[in-house]
Amino acid sequence: RMTALSAGFGALAVSVGYLIARRTGAGRPAAVAAALALGLGQAFWATALYAKTYTLNAAIVSVGILVLLRWNEARRPRDLYWSIAVFALSLGNHLTVIALVPALVLFVAVTEPRTAFRPKTLAVVCLLVALGLTQYGFIILRTVQHAPYLEARASNVHELWAVMTARRFAHEIGAYSLSSVLSTRVPIVAGLIGTELGPIGLPFLVVGLAVLLVRQRRLALLLGLGALGVASLTANMSSEEDQGFLLSVFVLLWPMVGVGLQAGVDLVTRVFHRAGRLVTAGIAAVAVAALPCAQLAGNYAVNDHHTERFETDYFNALFAALPPKAAIVNDEYRINMLVLYKLLGERAGAGRDIRLAPLDKDAISQLRQSGFDIFAFQSARKDMEAFGFNFAPYEIPADSATRAVLRRRDIFRVLSTPTCRDVGNLGWMDISRVPQPKGRMNVRIDNLRPFDAALTLYAASAQALSPAVIAPHGKGVPVMDLQTFRAGAAGMAHALDAALSADQATLPDAWRAAPFITRAHVRVNDKGDFSAFALDLGGPVQGALGRATIDQDTPRRASVCSHPLEEADALPPAATRAVFTTDASNVQFDEGWFPTERRADGYTYRWTSRRPVLLVPIDHPRAATVTVDAEPLNYAGRVGSMTLVVNGHRLHAQPLPAARTTLSWMVPLADWRDGLNELVWEVAGATSPRAAGLSPDGRMLGVSVSRIELVVGERGAGGQ
Repeated sequence: RMTALSAGFGALAVSVGYLIARRTGAGRPAAVAAALALGLGQAFWATALYAKTYTLNAAIVSVGILVLLRWNEARRPRDLYWSIAVFALSLGNHLTVIALVPALVLFVAVTEPRTAFRPKTLAVVCLLVALGLTQYGFIILRTVQHAPYLEARASNVHELWAVMTARRFAHEIGAYSLSSVLSTRVPIVAGLIGTELGPIGLPFLVVGLAVLLVRQRRLALLLGLGALGVASLTANMSSEEDQGFLLSVFVLLWPMVGVGLQAGVDLVTRVFHRAGRLVTAGIAAVAVAALPCAQLAGNYAVNDHHTERFETDYFNALFAALPPKAAIVNDEYRINMLVLYKLLGERAGAGRDIRLAPLDKDAISQLRQSGFDIFAFQSARKDMEAFGFNFAPYEIPADSATRAVLRRRDIFRVLSTPTCRDVGNLGWMDISRVPQPKGRMNVRIDNLRPFDAALTLYAASAQALSPAVIAPHGKGVPVMDLQTFRAGAAGMAHALDAALSADQATLPDAWRAAPFITRAHVRVNDKGDFSAFALDLGGPVQGALGRATIDQDTPRRASVCSHPLEEADALPPAATRAVFTTDASNVQFDEGWFPTERRADGYTYRWTSRRPVLLVPIDHPRAATVTVDAEPLNYAGRVGSMTLVVNGHRLHAQPLPAARTTLSWMVPLADWRDGLNELVWEVAGATSPRAAGLSPDGRMLGVSVSRIELVVGERGAGGQ
């Protein structure tokens, strides 16, 4: 119903667009052609096919402009007030209308300045704007009523003001520097407008603008400056919703195209008037029909989705297979909307307790403790792994045809939840449970602004530890300082007391009696973004004390969690070979890997970027050969190679042939760690298929990897 409503508003905008074109000087055929071309534009057509705010915005803007044009002709005050009322109504729809205000004010001021600035007009404007803003009271009402779904919630005026001013999108407004706007964003927005108008519409737009500047300058000011205002706002927005924002621009530009088309018809009539009325009418009809026909021919295939049943088939099969208590973790916007549609629109969870869970480690852990099975798609899985959640692919029972559909989008089930402690500015805390049982944990620092944050840790152990920062990502480079205090060594008790005193820390007597105490101090400045990394202490601990210093007194901005590979050993002592598929649960595909892909025959692989990182836990390291089955992104002129870096130790580079190949590196014992091992491949020759002219895919791709293998003490093919 909402999608049909979106299409209906699009149709209304097209209909009113015809009336605007007529009032700006286009004849009936030219106005019809311009209106149809508006509706058949690539972006306008695409946006009208799904439920969102943009076609309503286009309809409201078109109605407001039409009423304003009527006021321009008759100068009746009520028409001006009705126009203001329409634009005030649009404040409850989309705030891009604010970009139209300069054009609207200037048009009224130039047309009739006495009316524009008299106290009565200003008072009516204020009243109508205030009435328009009262729409936002509906948000408070539905929040108080505990509506099952709201895009925004507010229970008081302060929260409502944040919604009205789009505070959660503040980072997207004015997101680019002036140089980026001019060099990158303006060409993108101009390209979208050019694509929408097409090779026929663009020249007629230029002609129409010129005609209006000569005949009706105020209308050229209103339509041209209004379109420029919205386009300028769009150029400095990072919301990736450019097409939707530009719908009101198209509503303003296409009537000018109609004026230009009418000028063309008039020219044809004058030039061919001697050929006879019928011939002249035929030539004009062909010229007028060419515009919407070209739009239809160029944009039909792009907007024809009637055979696309994947989402329907996939989510039908998924919901049929979910257990009685299941939670799907919040993922990217489109997936969330599909899940909510199943839950709220189709009541697909009837008789079961199926929820969309927030991407919050504590909430997810509580749900699992309450008996829920937790599921996540690729994006949420990656975010949750940073907190120590462990996953395995969820194989949904299905027949072969349904299974083929399900394999097109992987979903994962939580195997274990982490032990986490929020430690931001809380002073010294006992975090002994976090690194159990093998001394591995994840750390996340999330400052509000650039700040030199620090995590300090004291660990008591029966053996000497060798802590290491593994696989850092986010902003900033973590730097660690280490001190080891060995019981009984000369001067160690005094040195430990000095360190504890400087840190204002107190260790329990039982920990002080341990054979070894290790102090690890990690410093990082996340530039106001975030920094995450694994901290492998290098062995089990008897107890651990931790403290994090961050820029805000918000404990959740610094957390330590058990690692998803906390108990894994990828190469047990009795094993001489370990094979890791693309979704192996005993290793972690970290930064630089794209999600697993499957061919129709069941063959699975992952693409890498320039620098994929793999975490491999090994309790008893031995010299071993690392083998990779890989195929590079092949394009003309490619010169590729792969270099393996193990725990910071760089091995030799190997050339990458064009076909799938096996590359091997012999890694000596000295390069391995007892614990988490960081394997990094540096892929030379990586690029995007789009840049290479292979496909529209913009991902930076290096090689596709089907499996990785460790072989103890052997040499593999292709390396040493």
